[in-house]
Amino acid sequence: MTTTNIFLEIFRNKVIRNRIFNDISWLTSRLGETSEPFEAVPKYAKGRDLILESLDTKKEERLAMVGEYALPWDFIKHYLPDAKSVYYLYRLKSINRYCLHRNATLHTLKHLVEWSRDCFLPKDWMLDEVARNGNLDIIQYIIKEFPEDVQLTAKAIDNASGAGHLHIVDWLHVNRSEGCTSQAMALAAKYGRLEIIEWLHKNRTEGCTVDAMDWAAEGGHLSIVSYLHNNRSEGCTKWAMDKAAEFGRMDVLQWLHNNRSEGCTTDAMDWSSEKGRLAIVSWLHHNRREGCTTEAMDMAAMNGHISVVSFLHQNRTEGCTSRAMDCAAMNGHISVVSFLYQHRTEGCSSFAINVARSNGYLDVVSFLQHAYPPEDQDGNDNNNENNNNDNNNIDQSTLIDPSSSSSFTLQNNTFTNTNFNFNAVKGFYESGSGSGANLSCLMNPPSTVYILEMSKNDDDDEAQGLWDDTASY
Repeated sequence: MTTTNIFLEIFRNKVIRNRIFNDISWLTSRLGETSEPFEAVPKYAKGRDLILESLDTKKEERLAMVGEYALPWDFIKHYLPDAKSVYYLYRLKSINRYCLHRNATLHTLKHLVEWSRDCFLPKDWMLDEVARNGNLDIIQYIIKEFPEDVQLTAKAIDNASGAGHLHIVDWLHVNRSEGCTSQAMALAAKYGRLEIIEWLHKNRTEGCTVDAMDWAAEGGHLSIVSYLHNNRSEGCTKWAMDKAAEFGRMDVLQWLHNNRSEGCTTDAMDWSSEKGRLAIVSWLHHNRREGCTTEAMDMAAMNGHISVVSFLHQNRTEGCTSRAMDCAAMNGHISVVSFLYQHRTEGCSSFAINVARSNGYLDVVSFLQHAYPPEDQDGNDNNNENNNNDNNNIDQSTLIDPSSSSSFTLQNNTFTNTNFNFNAVKGFYESGSGSGANLSCLMNPPSTVYILEMSKNDDDDEAQGLWDDTASY
């Protein structure tokens, strides 16, 4: 049975069909609640709802369906108000937005322009974006009908190249003089457009930069990496192999190793460890010399990649920090917590048991309570001179204030009856243990790292205010 037949069989079921449409109605009722008429339209809706809405809303708000949904003229013509009864700026914005929609058609555009001929004026950057959508007939129409108002730039070919619209690239090359930039080939490489790259190489002189091969490697486009290597001289950077490793592009990684000399950095093993790509980590260990940092095991532990943690422990010497167990506990990875306790000496901070309790991981709490009795709450081997906890002078238990009634999100989990102590977190951050990505594994309100960076620049008052705002997350 084909996919189409399966869909039809399911959709013919009245109960399922009604449930789908009821859910669509519920979802659309909760989207787009803003004060701007052109931003207040939900992302999808039933045609019946659009008709009813058009009858109940102000005239200028009815135009939102034009630019947001790019509905065909045969539909919208029944609900458009008289043009002169709508403020001209609303009409202008609506038609310009329609032109930018990927589903826009020349047929509907012509009717909209005729409906509002007295005020339509293409925005100066509009055709650059229309080129990205591949609507050549709209580009040709606007250039012909509004020659004095058209302002194409080199971004038109750049955008069309990235989107894979060779017909637009070729037409602009033949009929316009704006040209393109080196970003055209780079964007084509990023999105795997080999045909575009070959055309640009043969017909244009702008060339590319190292971004082209770097981005192609990141995206796993081996044929493009090979083509650029054989036909261009720009080459790549270490970013190419680092990103190929992060995203598991083994074929690209091996090709770069065998054919290029840029190599990689410790980011390659760090990032692939974070993503749990054991095969990549193993290959890098056996074939490259860059190694990794403690970030590799820390981040692998945070994400529960026990096989990677075990491999790094058995084959590498970089080790980890106490953040490994802290973050594994935070995310409920009991197998990782157990492994680190049995095989590593870095231990954890009191943050581990607090955050595990708050996130409801009772098995982790029980394990840590037995592993680290109350007299050793920080979970560190006090007899180990090589203790990796760089934050001994900070009572990390103050990171969580059990007396607070506030609640907010930490690493996508909701904390109830807990709150972060700003000064304690600030101290943890400034000590070095909480800088950058290290802190990001401990907490994840959207503006946390920004706030802490601000606090390091002596903007404590503003930072405290922003910190208070995160309590709503």
